[in-house]
Amino acid sequence: MTWLLLLLALLFETAPEDDPDADPDDEEVRDPIAKIRSLTEANARLARQKRKAEERLAELEEPGTPKPTDDGARTTRLENAFLRTAIEGGTDLDLDTAWTLLEGKGLLDLVTVTDEGAVEGMDAALERLLDRYPWLSHEPPEVEPTAVSGAKAPPPKKKRDPNAIDESAIRDRFPQLKRRRSEWLA
Repeated sequence: MTWLLLLLALLFETAPEDDPDADPDDEEVRDPIAKIRSLTEANARLARQKRKAEERLAELEEPGTPKPTDDGARTTRLENAFLRTAIEGGTDLDLDTAWTLLEGKGLLDLVTVTDEGAVEGMDAALERLLDRYPWLSHEPPEVEPTAVSGAKAPPPKKKRDPNAIDESAIRDRFPQLKRRRSEWLA
């Protein structure tokens, strides 16, 4: 008889985590009225969000309403206008740095993209960029002589071409190639 009581106690004493059919979201509700109130508030909040989304969708679908421009298309148009303006301007620019500064410093706010896709004001933005950052142009800035000293700016240094062959360095480094010098310098 005792073993029967032990067996029955084991059968009815299963833990909830051992029950494979138990729902993990099924918790014992301590205050059912508070639970109902919180679910009602969440339902009302979701209904308001749905109504706002439907109103916005209806507003965008109305004919004659300007549609927001695609950000990717707008960025592409702005970048193309920047490249066109930089090339037509004839200045030798560091294009990557100039574009990054245009975006980062807010100078693209001067530029507008019309509904038809035309870009206006890029030349003014590029001009303002070069005024703020003259080092972007590879051309040396013109320096006026100072009134005090009357000295002129020194002439610009000639840049050494990194691809040029320095014959004296090669002769010193490889003396055994004296005879074939004309072949490898050609």
